[in-house]
Amino acid sequence: MSDPRRERLLDLLVPAAGIHPAFTAVDPDGVLLARVIAIRPPLAGVVDRALDALPEDFGAADLEAHAARDADGFEALRELVFGAYYLSPAVRRVIGYDGQQAQSLPRDGFGAEELAMAMLESPPRWRDPRQTTPATGPAPGDQRRTAMHAHPVRHVANPLAVRGDYGTRQRAVLNHAAGAEAAAEIAAWPGYAPTPLLSLPGAAARLGVGQVLYKDEGRRFDLKSFKALGGAYAVLRILQRRLADTGVTASAAELIAGAHRDRVADITVATATDGNHGRSVAWGAGLFGCRSVVYIHENVSAEREAAIAAYGAEMHRVAGGYDDSVRAVARDSAERGWTLVADTSSEGGRDVPMTVMQGYTLIAEEVLAVTGAEPATHVFVQAGVGGLAAALAGHFWERFGAARPRLVVVEPNLADCVFQTVEAGRLVALEGSTDTFMACLAAGEVSPVAWEILEGGLDDVVALPDEAAMDAMRLLADGIDGDPPIVAGESGAAAFAGLVAAALDGEAGARLGLDAASRVLVIGSEGATDPATYARVVGRPAEAVAP
Repeated sequence: MSDPRRERLLDLLVPAAGIHPAFTAVDPDGVLLARVIAIRPPLAGVVDRALDALPEDFGAADLEAHAARDADGFEALRELVFGAYYLSPAVRRVIGYDGQQAQSLPRDGFGAEELAMAMLESPPRWRDPRQTTPATGPAPGDQRRTAMHAHPVRHVANPLAVRGDYGTRQRAVLNHAAGAEAAAEIAAWPGYAPTPLLSLPGAAARLGVGQVLYKDEGRRFDLKSFKALGGAYAVLRILQRRLADTGVTASAAELIAGAHRDRVADITVATATDGNHGRSVAWGAGLFGCRSVVYIHENVSAEREAAIAAYGAEMHRVAGGYDDSVRAVARDSAERGWTLVADTSSEGGRDVPMTVMQGYTLIAEEVLAVTGAEPATHVFVQAGVGGLAAALAGHFWERFGAARPRLVVVEPNLADCVFQTVEAGRLVALEGSTDTFMACLAAGEVSPVAWEILEGGLDDVVALPDEAAMDAMRLLADGIDGDPPIVAGESGAAAFAGLVAAALDGEAGARLGLDAASRVLVIGSEGATDPATYARVVGRPAEAVAP
């Protein structure tokens, strides 16, 4: 290891106290740490966040203060670093590490044995730095039993949840008539097809529920995300309204064919994004003929930025997190006359975020076209600002009233704005970084217009560590006990991760009412929208999982 601050951080995590050599003395080249982080990639972010936040010459007190702000990450980091330091024979055997043989313990209290056993149950997911090819998952047709690992789950029930008729207030935000209009428009776009609704009987049996249905939005157009339905639809509506102001009526087909290009080419739409919403807006702008500007924050990967720019968007990267980019694009749009295509109403107008959410309701309608009149008992859906969750909640609530499914929102621990809002009974804006492996869920504020639906239409929220999403990506890619392999990205796997974590935690599962009679709809909101990250976590590219 050549970074003195990184060495100091690790030394403070495993104090020598004059009894044992410091961790960096045990592992001077960082091979062991690299392997532990490769098994649990979010731990690299825990270390990086700490080094970014800590003063140059930090001490133990500084580290403890930071660790309290990133409690989940540091708990996992400490557990694995301690376990690596006090190497058990099982850990040494699995990862092939030869250092500090004399310090092995027959049984430790820091999770080393548990780590080893988890690794022994499934193919190694880490990549040795000396290797030139990544580790791979099961070969096609391999029926060995895929391991499921329990992760800690936080749960809060919504005391404001309503079991009754869909109200006038909610209908003013989302309603079936507007949803049907959106569905008719989107169905006419080139390349439209309903995304697959996959039955996962292997997962259902292992989790002790009656049925698991997985809505695979990774197959949505070429954008590999449900966001294709929202941002692009809002762009269409904006252009149609602008043309209507001049007395021109234009259909989507006409705009796609190039009609009125002279009128719309000078219109600029702008948005902020973690990745997928910006791709949708840029794609819609190119499809319908206007200009797009997309703001991203400092934690958005270069690969996501390039994917948005490929659709012709002008890109702006700003310091801070997602909410900082939202404020920046709102300010600049007001100054420069751009039309803001926001998926949150936190910075002002309601109409565009409502239009975005109305596009998302097509997902629920496609599900019902397959399942018929009998709804799922549970819907697990991920949330950033809450637009997708609100779209599903509103559509099912209006359709089924008091018999609507139980809606469970899943969030990262590091970006749990819905969780904290439900817990407080009012909208709460998170302070500090919301940087999470589940990149497209890194929001610090619930959209107020989405909350108008979720306040009564949301039943539960569960929050998870980042590692849970990674494990879910691998489970879905491998297929559980004969289930079809599914490509799910970092955020796309979150809802499934929430179901797995809750079902494996008997207490959480009971609180959510999960049992053998449960019919669970899981929203897979994206595919491999960051291909490099997907291949690193799963061990093979998306094309090798499900062509």
